[in-house]
Amino acid sequence: MADWSRAYSATWRVRRVDPATWESVEEVAGITSVAISRSSTDALESADLQISTVGTGGVRGGWVRVEAEIEQGGESEVVPIATVLLADGTDTFSRGWRTTIAKGLSVLWPATKRHFLRGQTAPKGTDGAAWCAEQLRACIAAPVSADGSFKLSDHVVFKSGQTILSGVWQVLDAAGWRLRVNGRGEVSVCAPATDTALDVTPSNVMDGIELDAALTDVPNVYVAIEGTRAHYARNTDPSSPTSTVSRGYVVEQVDAAPKRIDGESFEGYAERKLTELRTQVVREYSWTRDFAPDVVPGDLVRARIPSAGIDGALRVTSQTLDCKNGLVVSETAALEGVV
Repeated sequence: MADWSRAYSATWRVRRVDPATWESVEEVAGITSVAISRSSTDALESADLQISTVGTGGVRGGWVRVEAEIEQGGESEVVPIATVLLADGTDTFSRGWRTTIAKGLSVLWPATKRHFLRGQTAPKGTDGAAWCAEQLRACIAAPVSADGSFKLSDHVVFKSGQTILSGVWQVLDAAGWRLRVNGRGEVSVCAPATDTALDVTPSNVMDGIELDAALTDVPNVYVAIEGTRAHYARNTDPSSPTSTVSRGYVVEQVDAAPKRIDGESFEGYAERKLTELRTQVVREYSWTRDFAPDVVPGDLVRARIPSAGIDGALRVTSQTLDCKNGLVVSETAALEGVV
């Protein structure tokens, strides 16, 4: 295995994926660059692939996997970068060549094309993680696992025509859980990351780090409404920069459809949601770094960059991976705290 804190050389390639085994098979010829975009919401990732072919034939669609071959100290290792569905794109014909900018769709994309019917629910008492995994397995080709469990204390009711993916996110949001897709396109239903996945240091990050910080929209009152009753959870901590005491004004978050978990009370639900919202981005950093495998939005990285005043665990919020002349990761990561 490569030591990602040391120098290495990297080349990349794109191979087809056999849907029956989910393994890489033959290489796809003609792909000259790949740009992968990742976030921590919705379908999590997408890609743009540039393909050059002779004549008018083009490249057929299907599941493909972007892989990196890493060489270090005389040894080599192949690591998956992303697995996407190669779809239609735009074509340019010039001097006998066809250049295609094709879309690479997330393994979760098929779940945006399947829908709930009116009245369908995730029932009270259900293991929410297992339920989400089951819904995804029914409509996507990728392997899906539930890494842990949580219990729904209320029914979650879906709107007619709501997509399967948005319904899954609705259930996960009730517990503060997430979806995670690795380089092989394998989907995990999991709790928020608590361990760091990578050390980001001056040895693997480039100059030009940007900083953004904003707390204006952080709520200090959470209003949960259930039937005819309401509970107001308030942040009145004078040491908190976003509290009603420190600000002198109220920023409310209203929730008219509480989704309690694990038997919590109505009041406890409101207090938990306020705490979750207070655990916010204190500072957000953007940088460009060397590639390392299996680090995606939602994961934590340990950043120690004295020149930018960074020393702590940051949660990755978005990424762009450029595969052209090597591998480069442009990343945004947030320092979180209770504010």
